Amino acid sequence: MIRNLFKILFFIGIFVIFLHPIDSDGDFFQHVNIGRHVLEKQSLPYVDDLTFTAEGKSYLGYSWGSGIIFYLIYKYIGPIGVNLFVAGVATLTALILFRFLQAITKSDKTSLLTIALSFPVIATRFPSRPEIMTYLFVATLLLINELRQRYTRLNLLFPIIILLWASMYSVSLIVGLGLLFLFIINQWILDKRRFVRQQRRFYLALLICLPMAFLNGYGVSALFYILQVPKATEFHGDWASIGKILSTAPDQYLLVYQYTLLIFFLYLGLFILVAIVSYKNIRSHLFFLLLSLGLLVPFFAARQMPLAVLLSTPLLAVLLSPSLRWHKQLVSLSLFVAAVSILIFIKTHPPATGEDLESFPPSMISFIKNNQLEGRVFNTQRIGSFLSYHLYPKVKVFADTRDDLFIDTNILQEMGKIIHAKQNMSALLNNYQVDMIIADLTEGGSYQYLLGSWAPVYLDSLYLILVPPQVVYEKKLTVFDAINPYAESAVIPGRAEEAIKQYQQVLALFGPSFNNQLRLALALSAAGRRDQAIAALSNDWDKIGQASPFLEKERQMLLLKLNSLPK
Repeated sequence: MIRNLFKILFFIGIFVIFLHPIDSDGDFFQHVNIGRHVLEKQSLPYVDDLTFTAEGKSYLGYSWGSGIIFYLIYKYIGPIGVNLFVAGVATLTALILFRFLQAITKSDKTSLLTIALSFPVIATRFPSRPEIMTYLFVATLLLINELRQRYTRLNLLFPIIILLWASMYSVSLIVGLGLLFLFIINQWILDKRRFVRQQRRFYLALLICLPMAFLNGYGVSALFYILQVPKATEFHGDWASIGKILSTAPDQYLLVYQYTLLIFFLYLGLFILVAIVSYKNIRSHLFFLLLSLGLLVPFFAARQMPLAVLLSTPLLAVLLSPSLRWHKQLVSLSLFVAAVSILIFIKTHPPATGEDLESFPPSMISFIKNNQLEGRVFNTQRIGSFLSYHLYPKVKVFADTRDDLFIDTNILQEMGKIIHAKQNMSALLNNYQVDMIIADLTEGGSYQYLLGSWAPVYLDSLYLILVPPQVVYEKKLTVFDAINPYAESAVIPGRAEEAIKQYQQVLALFGPSFNNQLRLALALSAAGRRDQAIAALSNDWDKIGQASPFLEKERQMLLLKLNSLPK
């Protein structure tokens, strides 16, 4: 009774720590848009109609099955429904993995300990995106392969899982097919390099899996989309190696990512220690050792940490199993590592529900709709699909996170070069006949060169909306022309007092914001109002919520500077 209660509480704990808001990389809305397209137009998307730079160009909606699920949940239940679904997938993955580990170790304690060690790493990248289905399907294939000898009808599930995987997230299906190939090789070796009659159902089921993999709506293109990854890495750092991230990532990224690396290296260190202590047992588990070589993958592509750790759990479990009986110090260390990893994760990713309203601000959508702003929007990738979800067809975006749309064009290179080189963007905007700019304040400072010719009419934590002067006149918009969120002082030189009033107006109109509160403090400091600047960073700060580590560091540094000034 007590043992069953502990198991229930354990998996409830898994569910809770996987509860997190919809993340900020923009891909969630890409997949939601694909799901909406399928349901509304009764067909898979084959050409772009959301951007004005790649309109009519072909692309792959390779995760349309997951897109439908995410779209329906988001539309009818809202962000909390998405949060619960993601946490549910994680918990189901943990339950299936537990059953698999239980089957190979015959020990509940070993299985639970292995999950406690591995799932903090898996949780570091378990976003509201179709890729989470990869971990569920991998765990399911491992379990089916382990139980099929006793329950031969389970072989029929192999093609079904592959068919589901093909529609849910065909990009990673190559991993599933590779795993099936290893199952065949392992069985062939166990049968002393012969194909025995008793395994006919197994081999036939895996043979059927191959055509199932191509039933994804896009055929071979979707299955081998992963070959586009080397090109995509030119634009995205999350495919970079651990070494490259440590050496080249900006401080703001490292402040958050360092904890992910710490949890991974804690797991890796313990895994190596267990392997050394139990090295005599490794020879009898060569198949699991082969799977564990996946731990090398993050050193080439850091985003694959969760998959690498998941594949290493069988070997860790079978090596830990005898240790639980005779090596108390190793068991104590394992429990300590699991506890520390879980605490670090909860501290850096506290359980929460909802949506990242800083990265996906509803106030921006309301502002655009209420003022009937339409046309071509210049934006960076992160916000593109979010804008399309809420504003299409009246608004078309410059770019979104569908990399295959832009890999063979100069769109992203041209955009990135101008934004990060801090040059005047007027020629680019005129060339594409842009009607509105949604400037991402984390993506370089080139936008500040437009402040004289384009009017800033909206500002939140991360985004600044700029429109042409004639639009201001037509829509009767308020212009915040004394502020400059890119400047060190956050104001236009000589206009600090005006900027203070405008920042206060921004906070009143568009809601509380850490960044705008910080900008107000900078403006107060620029105007020589030291005590008011300190108050803006102290008294009102805690009312807003919890700041990011990077922003908190900025606040502390500014407070230190202000407190050192004479009164």
